[in-house]
Amino acid sequence: RILRPMIAATLIVTAFSFVMSSYVVPWSNLKLYSLLYDIQRLKPTFTLKPGHFNTAIDHYVIRIEDKDVRTDMLYRVMIYDHTSGQGNDRFVVADSGTMINDPYGRYMNMTLYHGVSYEETFENRGRPNQVEGYVRLYYDTLFYSFDLAGFALERTEEAAFSSHQYMLNLSELQAAVDSIDGVKGEVLGIFAKEVRKSIKVDTSFLSLAVYDGKDAPGSILSQFQKRKRKTILEGALNNSRRIQSLTAKAVDILDKEDRAKRERKIELHMKYALPMACMVFLFIGAPFGSIIRRGGAGVPIIVSIIFYLAFNVLMIQGKKMAIENVLSVWTGVWLPVLVMAPLALFLTFESVTTLNLFSVNTFWTLWRAFLRLLLWLNPLYWLWKIPAFQRFAIRFLGPIIRRLFPNR
Repeated sequence: RILRPMIAATLIVTAFSFVMSSYVVPWSNLKLYSLLYDIQRLKPTFTLKPGHFNTAIDHYVIRIEDKDVRTDMLYRVMIYDHTSGQGNDRFVVADSGTMINDPYGRYMNMTLYHGVSYEETFENRGRPNQVEGYVRLYYDTLFYSFDLAGFALERTEEAAFSSHQYMLNLSELQAAVDSIDGVKGEVLGIFAKEVRKSIKVDTSFLSLAVYDGKDAPGSILSQFQKRKRKTILEGALNNSRRIQSLTAKAVDILDKEDRAKRERKIELHMKYALPMACMVFLFIGAPFGSIIRRGGAGVPIIVSIIFYLAFNVLMIQGKKMAIENVLSVWTGVWLPVLVMAPLALFLTFESVTTLNLFSVNTFWTLWRAFLRLLLWLNPLYWLWKIPAFQRFAIRFLGPIIRRLFPNR
């Protein structure tokens, strides 16, 4: 009667968990992983550190000697301009400068004060990349605009991630499993076709003459001329190598497809196994609240943590063994539920009966029964019940015992 409200609440939680894991979690995984992928490709924020050469902006190398954080003023600025693709053909130095980003973060505008710009000029005729001269420009103010497109977050199409098992709902997972079976059938069909093509025997060059002799030839090759034997052997060796290569490639493809199929079937079973775990934990936790009556809330919390850790270890190991094909997919995914469910039934039965199996007297009774079982399994126990064995033991062991313990 006490469990009825909790069972009703757990059923609601189980249904909610099933819906979330089947439809909402795949959609959120698609959004999350696509965003994480784009963030990983994103360049870090552009910052200038005094005394360091910064190469974050494409085709530019920037160095500053000092920086005033309060006024955003830069001192002793050096810029290596590689936009022409000719190396260090342009070099700009400035006594000071300022750096301001545009409101949209697309460009960085730098204003340099009191400096010199050095630039190499190249010939267009004759030898390419031949330096023709140098240009030195003194300036009071020079403006630079840097493109920060590489620092902007560019979103990838979500369709690129939609085939992963974490992004598929129930129907899509089942369709993915069926499609993998179709791919495996196509691979086997192509492999069989190529093998038949490789082992097909061309008999058009054989003579129609009938061999007339008393003894059969020792080898088929002996029926051919010597100059053709090498060609035949090389052709057979090449066909064998080709079949071996095709077999290895087909096995590799089938192994990958089998692994992909197991991964998707694991994810399909997980959408049912995790909601079912809610019911299992209900019938583990609720009976413990009535069985363990001492120690306040500390003991139930510790026991709950132990069961939770055990469940996670079983789930992780079961999934790993299912992926590696050590266990079947069904067994690997449902392993924690299969282990915890009998314990949940036992605890529920204990809580609704008067057996009081968790009392000290019960454990002491079980321990004595275990010791009696060990004694019953001992062969010496049954030998001692034989009178002849007792007389033999007393006659031969008595003097030895009296020598060891003379005062007894």
